Amino acid sequence: MSVTEAAATLREVAETSNAWPFEEARRLGIGFYLTTFAHTKSAYVAVCAVWTCGEILRAGLVGAVIANISPAQARARYQSAVMGLGYGTASLLAPVVGTRVFSTFGADTVWLMCLVLNLLGAVWLVSWMQRAYASRLEIG
Repeated sequence: MSVTEAAATLREVAETSNAWPFEEARRLGIGFYLTTFAHTKSAYVAVCAVWTCGEILRAGLVGAVIANISPAQARARYQSAVMGLGYGTASLLAPVVGTRVFSTFGADTVWLMCLVLNLLGAVWLVSWMQRAYASRLEIG
């Protein structure tokens, strides 16, 4: 990730547009997928830097997004359900599914699967946010 891309990413996050989750998940997925092409130590370091930046940006903003789209009286439940249950389920399933895919189809498929799942998750998150914002407008 170049300095220009990093600055652009931080600018997008600061603007907090409705599309930012898609952009961050896309960068994270692309970073994971680039691991397919890494075959040297320096390439692995560079690829890890790309997806680590995506993870860092995502980690700090997930709670804010959840708080922003949830009703004020239900924020704790939303945080618990989405972050607690979501991350717990992912932590349980990812090693099992990832290992199975790796042993059956190979490493390239695992990284492609990471790209596809990040993109699908981003599309789902953006549509979920749009529905949540629309329902808040109707209520409030």
